[in-house]
Amino acid sequence: MKNLEIKARYPWTDKVVDILIGIDAQFKTVEIQTDTYFDVNNGRIKIRERYGKDAEMIQYFREDKADIKECSFSLVHVKNPESVKTILTREHGIREVIQKHREVWNWHNVRIHFDRVKKLGEFIEFEAGIDGDNSEEISENRIRELMIKFDIKTHNLIEQSYIDLLESLERSQR
Repeated sequence: MKNLEIKARYPWTDKVVDILIGIDAQFKTVEIQTDTYFDVNNGRIKIRERYGKDAEMIQYFREDKADIKECSFSLVHVKNPESVKTILTREHGIREVIQKHREVWNWHNVRIHFDRVKKLGEFIEFEAGIDGDNSEEISENRIRELMIKFDIKTHNLIEQSYIDLLESLERSQR
């Protein structure tokens, strides 16, 4: 599977709700997520555990750049995450664990995530799925439209994943 995405630091304010209502975004869910990342040579692999929902193993490949970026990924539902984490830990070792509170909204083919990430702060992500009905061009245009609506400038974008930001923070605190 493939999508286009951006991530930026973004505080949750009353303005956010007004924007979401104004664009007719649909609220989907709130999730408490724990992402366990493993130390792999190619891309990133994580087990995502969500309170009250099945866990998922996600492998993804994405260029680290502060712009709209393409992400290719595979997702597998996991019934027994502890067993899978044990196997992956033996083979690769745990890189880091990220804990977050995520609010998810949908707008066309774009998932809008408002994340409160432990130790890192508040963020917004737009993930536009690429499929037969939604080309890369349509998806990129929708992300750019949302960037305008939410007043996100290109220089506000974050190139890295949460795991990289947390590791950088921890290195700076040593």
